[in-house]
Amino acid sequence: MQHPGAYQKRFLGYVGRHYRLRLKPETLPLEDLHLANYVIELQVGSVLMHAWAEVEHDLVYKSTEGFLSQDEYAILDELNGLMHAGEIALERLQTAAKRRINTERQPFSNHYELSSYLYDHTRKASHRSESEPFIGRTDVLFHFLKDIGLNSVPALKPVLQSCNLDSKEQPLAQQIVDRILRKNPDFYSAYNEARIAVGRSDPYGTPDEYVSYFSDKENLGSFMRQWIASEKLIGDTIGHLLNGDAPKDMALNEQALEKLRQITELRNEILYGNQLPSESDMINAEEFLQEIMEFLRHRNDGTKAHEKET
Repeated sequence: MQHPGAYQKRFLGYVGRHYRLRLKPETLPLEDLHLANYVIELQVGSVLMHAWAEVEHDLVYKSTEGFLSQDEYAILDELNGLMHAGEIALERLQTAAKRRINTERQPFSNHYELSSYLYDHTRKASHRSESEPFIGRTDVLFHFLKDIGLNSVPALKPVLQSCNLDSKEQPLAQQIVDRILRKNPDFYSAYNEARIAVGRSDPYGTPDEYVSYFSDKENLGSFMRQWIASEKLIGDTIGHLLNGDAPKDMALNEQALEKLRQITELRNEILYGNQLPSESDMINAEEFLQEIMEFLRHRNDGTKAHEKET
């Protein structure tokens, strides 16, 4: 509400981006399907602009003492100008931080810097630059990289070269973790510590997010130790089997491949999800992994024996 002869603003006032969204029905549980019928407005703005808008809204629209004076409007306008200047300063600060990260060997200071780097790298290197990069959670990734000494651009670049930056199936953060763990399964302990540390400090997390996957809860530790042993023994072979490009002497039938895919998804749910699989699923998965290991071990021994004969 503004008096007809009120102060004429010099600055733009509130500036933000408003998006109208709909939830996809296939992403909702049955009890929440009705939410797909609603349009959601998402307002995106800086913390500075939000603070100014709160003050301005309370004074101008909720005032119970009549119209504001010219001086009060002028002060609000002046504060708005400072907010716009502050946003410019924050943008410059972000640009300077990006420049420092990309040109120096300094480690990332926090997961925001890591996210910014991954976002920019993906936008530049992806073949689908028109779409938004699928980064995923970087809070756990940051702690993990910091613990294993890969928390810098030079250390991370070789890992990124093997990632699919265009993937919409698996977030980049998970791809990075997977490639590091596949190359060095001993780092599973470090990743476990990172997810526990972040899970405990996350007010919106679930208890399962900070349960150690080496614990005895619901056969969790037993399954994960078997999985890690499998990766140590056959390494990239699991990936080749799932991709269908494994050597013929190590190929699995379709039923076994489907089972291996399910077990891989179970492992991913433990590492990246917020709810642990059932105990029966983990027991069955562990038994199947043991069978796969035995099968591949026999195949490998047979191949070596054949090579000696020839």
